[in-house]
Parts: sequence; structure tokens; C-alpha cells
Amino acid sequence: MSESVDMPSSFPTRLPRAPWLTMALNLALIMTIFLTRERWAAWRIESSQPCHGIPAEVMALSSGAKRAVIPWDDWLVLWDVEASRQVTAFRAGFASYLAAFTPDGTRLLMTVMADEDTETTILVDARDGREVAMLEGSEGEDDASFSPDGRFILSKTELAHLIVWRTVDGSLALKVKPRYGEGFGPQEFSPDGSMILMGAEWAVNLLDACTGELRKRLLETDSPFKVAAFCAGGRNVIVWLGEEAVLVDAKSGNPVARTEAYAYGELSPDKNTMAALKREAGPVAIHDTETGRLIAEVPLVGARGLCFADGGKRLLVERREGWGDLPTILDARTGDITGEIPYDHMQPFKLSPDGSRILVGQRWAPARLYSARTGTLHAEWPEARPVGFLGNDRVMLDVNDEAGGPSMLRVLRRIRPEQWWGVLWLWHFWLIFALGVALAWSAWRDIRRMERRALRARREVGELGEVG
Repeated sequence: MSESVDMPSSFPTRLPRAPWLTMALNLALIMTIFLTRERWAAWRIESSQPCHGIPAEVMALSSGAKRAVIPWDDWLVLWDVEASRQVTAFRAGFASYLAAFTPDGTRLLMTVMADEDTETTILVDARDGREVAMLEGSEGEDDASFSPDGRFILSKTELAHLIVWRTVDGSLALKVKPRYGEGFGPQEFSPDGSMILMGAEWAVNLLDACTGELRKRLLETDSPFKVAAFCAGGRNVIVWLGEEAVLVDAKSGNPVARTEAYAYGELSPDKNTMAALKREAGPVAIHDTETGRLIAEVPLVGARGLCFADGGKRLLVERREGWGDLPTILDARTGDITGEIPYDHMQPFKLSPDGSRILVGQRWAPARLYSARTGTLHAEWPEARPVGFLGNDRVMLDVNDEAGGPSMLRVLRRIRPEQWWGVLWLWHFWLIFALGVALAWSAWRDIRRMERRALRARREVGELGEVG
């Protein structure tokens, strides 16, 4: 009778503690980074060069933030954002000037000096700075605009003629003579590009974008209006009169709603929400532009200006407090106050293209960067004056030289939290992969060891049988 032999287990019942502890520590680190991600938004210097002259601001920015137009002394500079260099420059106009990119960023409309005494509007290839065409008949109007698809340019002359040019070569596509009282207000394309909103002295008209024929007279009023614009996806037109705003149905011409609006209000980027001061120095009312429904009314004391931020989710209200301004951040959907930004009223603020950040400061004060959602201070640069945003992740600063030399034009690029997040996840992935390989190798080694032990045990059992 053979003796029984205890066979070793086929796999270890307890795994090493070190891999599990390491994974737990990594998960805790990732959660810590996620909860404090706003403080990981570091800004690194991308380029720095001597600044001969004073850049004023970032006047226009193309889609994708590839090109920018910056007023620089008496010039309008076309700036390559990626390469941080000047592409070309044009002599700027006298007082008011225009710079606007097509939706695809390939063409640029600018008001420049044709000669020493005459302003004109030119069409420029934004990729290389080449002048494509001079828009004949334009007198340097600063309210020209592109159609939604970027194929046409809409403007008017000093004689109130409405003119439409083709963007591809600057050729004339349509010229409409003004009717009685027309041409004194704003003009713009409808969202689908089929109609043109044309302001008259006492009315708002809709014209056919192809023929220039009158389609609809929307509103007749006893007092001249100030601003008119399409809203609610082109279904309505909002008109700001003396101290009220009127929503008009774009098809029927019937008024949809009326609301108090001191001076004029602001439309959100998607034009589905309107905010206005009901009276001078507040309160602030937020309305839906499709039905005119009141969303919220906030009784802020000293309010005197407002604009939308954070893609229309926030409303930034400038209000006077003491000797300075105290911009207050409101939730545009509920009217709740989400933050405040203390700064001197002499410091103009700039919004990033996505509206999520606010840049304030001037030559004798440090440039500061705030969150447009909560008012949290994100960064501060002493001895720097903000020029503006070059996209959502780049800031241009005019940095003073303490030694008395020329100031430096500096471009800072933001290392986004998502990049830190990606690096951490990549590191964590490779760590998990290495731990998995180590565990697999350890298990394979244990299995091989157990197989050798089992083989040795069988041999010993066989030898005992032969002896017996």
C-alpha cells in the first residue's frame, strides 16, 4: 500500500500587499490632483522679444486662434499666434477701425489708410497677409460683417447704400439704394444667410439677401431705435428702443414680448438669452429671447454695465461700489451670485474667447487672471500690462523693463490641467502595466516551482513503490 503525499496548492492564496498599496496611493494622488486641478494650470513663457512701441489689445482673433490683429501704435499688425511673430502690418485708420475674420479664418476684413487723408476697407488673405481686394465705395465703416458661411461681406456707404461683396475676390454682389429713412441703423445677415436686417430711422426692415427686395417691415416706432439683432436662432428680432426692448417674430412681424431695458442690453453668444438693466444703476433682468419669459431678476445696487461670460452660462455685471468697481458674477440660468472680482475701475478687463477667464490690469498695476465662473484669482504677473488673449490658452503681456530698457512683448502658454491629467493617467497606466507584468511573472514562477515540486513528489512516490 502506497503512502499518501500532500500536493502543494496550484496558486498562492495571498497576493503581495505592495502592488495594491501602490495602486491605492496612485488613486488617492489622482483624486487630489482632480480636486485641486485649478491650481495646476501653470503658465509658461512661450516667447519673449523686445517691444518697440505699445501694443494696445488683441482686436480680433481667427477661429482656432491661428491669427490675431493687434493695434500697435499707428499700425494694425497681423500676428501669427503659433510662431509668435508678425506676418504683416497696415497703417491704421484715424479713430474707428475694423478688423474681422471669416468663420474659417482664411480672410480678414480691415479698415486702413488708403492715403494720408482717406480710410478704406480692404480684404486680406489671413494666411500670408496678402491684400486680396479693396472694397470700392467703402468709406471705412466700422460695422461691416461677414455672412454666417463667410461667403459675403455686408456693409454700407456714407450715402446709406447697402453693399454686399463676395469674400473670395472682393467683387460686388449686391447694391441696394436706401428707401426713405433707411440706412441709419445697424445691418446684419440672418443666421441662415437668406435675409438682411436693415435698420431704418423709424422701423426695422428685412430684405432678401439675394435681390435686396423688402420682405417684411417688422416694427414701426415713434422714436428712433438704438440696436436691433436676430436672436433665438433667427426666429425673432430684438429691438432696443428708448427704455424698453421689444421681441418681434421674424416671420409675422408681430411683437412677442416687451420688457424694460435701460439704454440697451446684451445677448448671450447663442443669442437665446438677453440681459439688461431695467433702470440706471440696476436691477438686472435676464430674459429668454424666444418667448420673452423672465428667467431671473437680481436687485444689484450700482450696476452700470454687463456682459456674458463662460459661453453664456455666466453674466458679468459691472457695478459701482465706493471709489472703485466690483464686477459681480451671476449664474445666467438662475441669477445666483457665484463670485466677485475686486479691481480698480480704471483697469479694463478682457475676456478669453470661451469666456471662462478674465484678464485685468494696466501699466501701473499687476496683470491678474481670474476665473469667470467663481472670481478665483488664478495668476498674477507683476510689472506687466495685459494686451489680451491669443486663444483660450495663450496670454500676451507687455512687460516693463525695470532697468529702463525697452519693454518686452511676452506670450505665455497655459499648461492645461487636462495635460497634467493625461500625464498622470499615462504614468498610472504604465505603472499598472508594470505591476501586472510583475504579478504574471511571479505567478508563472510559482506555478513552475509547484510543477517541479509535484514532479519530484511523484518520483519519490515511484521510488518508494519499487522498493516496496
